[in-house]
Amino acid sequence: MIAANGIHKAFGGQVVLSDVTFTVKPGQRVGLIGRNGTGKTTLLKILSGLMDPDRGSVSHGPGVEIGYLGQEGQLAPERTLYDEMKSVFSWVYDLEEQMRDLESQMETLQGEALQECFNTYGQVQARYDHAEGHTIDARIRTVLAGMGFHPEDLDRPCREFSGGWQMRGAMSRLLLTAPTVLLLDEPTNHLDLQAVEWLEQYLSQLKGSVLLVSHDRMFIDRVVNRIIELDDGVVEEYAGNYTFY
Repeated sequence: MIAANGIHKAFGGQVVLSDVTFTVKPGQRVGLIGRNGTGKTTLLKILSGLMDPDRGSVSHGPGVEIGYLGQEGQLAPERTLYDEMKSVFSWVYDLEEQMRDLESQMETLQGEALQECFNTYGQVQARYDHAEGHTIDARIRTVLAGMGFHPEDLDRPCREFSGGWQMRGAMSRLLLTAPTVLLLDEPTNHLDLQAVEWLEQYLSQLKGSVLLVSHDRMFIDRVVNRIIELDDGVVEEYAGNYTFY
């Protein structure tokens, strides 16, 4: 899914990452651990494309989409929480609008033009059905409820939420995008126990891959099936959860 190839990064002469090489395969849920200041966040940012390495490269398979959640989340302040979540699916709503336009056209067309329009409609509808557009509302409400939001919160402007709830909203939006690789930096920092338990279950059922940093050892234990330890700029891998490590 994603590979770090000889990653090297230094700040002011201090080497943080030195020839870091590893791969994350489909379906793997990896815990990235190490002491504070060892470069875990730096590595996540390089993998996400937000930061360039001094040497080395990041590669990923065809069609792989990377989703990154840092330690600060940001939502569009003027949008309602629900509309912010809906923005993830703008391309699906575009398909729906395209279908309505094609339906209107088919009412007036005949012959080959009608057949061509009908064929185009079938293609657009297939993409819409594949995206499960009819389930968007339920998916949004399920994820927001899992993150601890109440139904009355959906119509509130995002600017009204505190920093911690902004983070929950940013995580909700990221989960709804369903990237093939999730990079999470301290995802449980602003979550209560109920939201942490929901997130554990959600991540455990994902078809994609996860690479996460967390100081919550119990959370790591329940979610990951592989450990990568970062120490003195280099990595060592362990097949198993935190207890195994």
